[in-house]
Formats: sequence, structure tokens, C-alpha cells
Amino acid sequence: MTKVIAKFNYSLACVLVFILCLFSCTTLQEDIYYSTIESDFTNLSVNEYENQYVKIDVDLNLGKEVSPSQISMLIDMLDRERNSAYLEPAVRARICALEGNLLCLSGKKSNASELFKQAKILQSSDPYVQILYTKLGRNAEEQLERLSELLLRDEKHSLAELEKAKIYYGQKEFDLAVASIDKALI
Repeated sequence: MTKVIAKFNYSLACVLVFILCLFSCTTLQEDIYYSTIESDFTNLSVNEYENQYVKIDVDLNLGKEVSPSQISMLIDMLDRERNSAYLEPAVRARICALEGNLLCLSGKKSNASELFKQAKILQSSDPYVQILYTKLGRNAEEQLERLSELLLRDEKHSLAELEKAKIYYGQKEFDLAVASIDKALI
């Protein structure tokens, strides 16, 4: 009788372990699946944020009217996204940099500097992180120096060339601005 009970307990234990493993694997697969969907959605939204940032930046550089509420709304959306728990470090760095660049456009360089520090730790090689670093320069000469450093490391850094062109244009050095635009487009 004890052998039958022992065999029954052993069989019951094996069935329970099998059921536990079956449900554990199922739950794990669902977690991975949900994480992938979240990651895909985040990447789509980051691309949309980049597009909105570029549009605002271009409009401001062309002298078009951009409402402060439009910039503020995008900053708020990026802030909310940045504080999401599901972001990979590279994506979080890009969002910090985009938010920091928008804060620079709004004249809030001290807030942008804090975001730069976070972004640099997460992904210092990200192009938007590097551009934010240059925008935090005190004056046009310092910004041009930082852009030149970036271009020494990567001479095909088109964002850096375009930023250089904007600075030259602001200084009314149109020939240098055109040369930088040409380099950026090649």
C-alpha cells in the first residue's frame, strides 16, 4: 500500500511539475510578445517625435511662426515617453536628446543640460545627443568648435554639417553655410 501511495505521489509531483513548466513557458512567451509590441510602438513614436522636432527646427530657422504651446506639447510628450519603463537605453537617450534640443530652442539650456547628461550616459554616440552637446555651447564659436570635433571623428556626420550651416548662416557667412550644406548632402 505504501508503494502505491509513493508511486501516486511521485506521479502527482511529475504532473504538477509538467503543468507548472507548461504555464511558466506560456507566460514567458506572452511577456516577450508584449515587450516586442511595446518596443515596436516606441520606435514608431520616436520616429514621429524626430519628424516633429525637425519640422519645428526648420520652421524656426526659416523664420516661420512656431507657437510656444506646440513646442511645449512636444516636450511634454517626450517627457512622458522618457519616463516609460519599457525603453531600451538607446531609445531613452534619443528621447532625452530630442527633448533637450527642444528645450534649447525654447531657451531653457539648464534643463537641456540635465537631459544631455542622462543621454550621454545612455548613448553618447547618438547623433541627436551629439547635436545637443553642440547646442549647449555658450556662443557660436564654441558651437562651431564642438561641431568640428564631431566632424573629425565622423566626417560624414550630416546633422553636424547642417548645424554648422545654420550657425554660419546666423553669422551671415553665407559662403561657408552653403559649403556646409553641400557637404551634408554629399
